[in-house]
Amino acid sequence: MDDDLRSRRRRLRGFSINRLIPNVLTLAALCSGLTAIRFGLQGQMKLAVIAIIVAAIFDALDGRELFNCGLLEPRKISKRHKKLFISEQQTKAMLRYMRDFRS
Repeated sequence: MDDDLRSRRRRLRGFSINRLIPNVLTLAALCSGLTAIRFGLQGQMKLAVIAIIVAAIFDALDGRELFNCGLLEPRKISKRHKKLFISEQQTKAMLRYMRDFRS
């Protein structure tokens, strides 16, 4: 019984809540981006723009937290920024298309 408890404690020592923070921020950014698309489909463009700004803030905080935790290497930062930039531009393009299509 004691051996089982000791092995569980050893496994949990490597686990840190701080390592989950970047994942939570990424999830919040993803939800905010999808919410922006939903607002755009409903014709609420002001709320869609606010949701995009919130998603950009979460993305920035996520990248900073990844770098501070040491989970992101400096040479991979530019690759990550390019991917995020492309995904944010796609969302903005969709909203512009929806705005022009409804007008």
